[in-house]
Amino acid sequence: MALRQRSMTGPLLWGAALLVTLVIVIVLRFDFSGNLEIDACLDAGGRWDRAAAACDFTPPQEETSRGRTTAR
Repeated sequence: MALRQRSMTGPLLWGAALLVTLVIVIVLRFDFSGNLEIDACLDAGGRWDRAAAACDFTPPQEETSRGRTTAR
């Protein structure tokens, strides 16, 4: 009875595929994190300042006219 020699190609391919997938996920995670911060700023009504890499947000001021409070 002869023993069959196992090929290492299968496990190596799975390992390489897993490594490539992991690298892609990490790169995309860091790329999207900045975009999510910008999106949150814009959703809140702010303006994204690219030079400062910060959100420029000033909340609306309230004023009263004829007893009603309105946002400007």
